[in-house]
Order: sequence, then structure tokens, then C-alpha cells
Amino acid sequence: MLSEIFMASTTRLGFHLLLKHGNPRGLPKSFVDGMFEHFDAGTKRAVLRLYRATSNPGELAENFGQVFRTWTCPTLVIWGSADPYIPVRYAALQRDYFPSAQVVVLDRSGHWPYADDPEKVAEITLPFFQTAMADSGAG
Repeated sequence: MLSEIFMASTTRLGFHLLLKHGNPRGLPKSFVDGMFEHFDAGTKRAVLRLYRATSNPGELAENFGQVFRTWTCPTLVIWGSADPYIPVRYAALQRDYFPSAQVVVLDRSGHWPYADDPEKVAEITLPFFQTAMADSGAG
């Protein structure tokens, strides 16, 4: 019930303040405003249902991991070291599921590296995709 009250009472200012937590570079105002605009009643319900349905995320990850380990597709993981929601120690653990993954940790990023450091994310992502496309014969 407390979660429902929190979701129902979230204001734009409160949303901005909440998203400052764990984002040392800050997030662009337009990005946060866009997130808030899409944070409607349906999204709030979905968020609560997701968190309540995953009481054991480790077990869930292990179940999916059995499938992921069989995939051989190129994998890039970009992680913010200051992510307050999913700690940076999980970045390296991605190789448990995607053994050949390229894992990059951005020191001054939080949960949304693509929003707080889009230039660095592009600098990492574009060459990765170029190489993946060339290796697949599609480029």
C-alpha cells in the first residue's frame, strides 16, 4: 500500500530529485521530463507488478542464463559505476551469461549511461556495431 501511495503522489519535482540519486553526472532535464511524461498510471502499475513478481532476481537470472549461455551473438554491456539500482559488481557477472561479452564500465555514470554520457556511449557502441556487422557479413 505504501508503494501505491508513493506512486500516486510522485510529482515532477520529486521525480527529478529522485533521479539525481546515483547519477553523478546528472541527467538532462529533457530526458527526465520525458520519463515523467510517460510515467502514467499504467506504467506505475507495471513497475509495481514487476518488482513484486521478482522476489528472487538471482534465481530468475540463473534460469534465463541457461538459455543466454547458448547464444553466440556479439554482446556489449555498458554499465554506470554509480548505478544505485543495480550495483556495478553485476557488470562483470554479465560474462557468466554472455561469455564473449565486451563489458565497459563508465566511472562517472549512473543507471542511464546513454542519457548521462551519450558521447561516450556512442564512442563505444558505434565501433562495436561496425565490427559486429562486418563479422556477420552484413556490413
